[in-house]
Amino acid sequence: MWLELVLLALDLTVWAQTLALTGHQARRWEPKKLRLRLFSAAARLAAAAHSYDSARRGPGPTY
Repeated sequence: MWLELVLLALDLTVWAQTLALTGHQARRWEPKKLRLRLFSAAARLAAAAHSYDSARRGPGPTY
């Protein structure tokens, strides 16, 4: 089960490199470098958006 998930994640990474990064040096990066540069940038954006949304709403109930 866990091996299938790892292989699926690897396939998704390879397809993303192939389809989305045409004509860019990132197309030939190793998965570790992709995680460091691309995926961590997306995580930082998501975290910033979450903190902005929380600050905008103010204190309230958490679910």
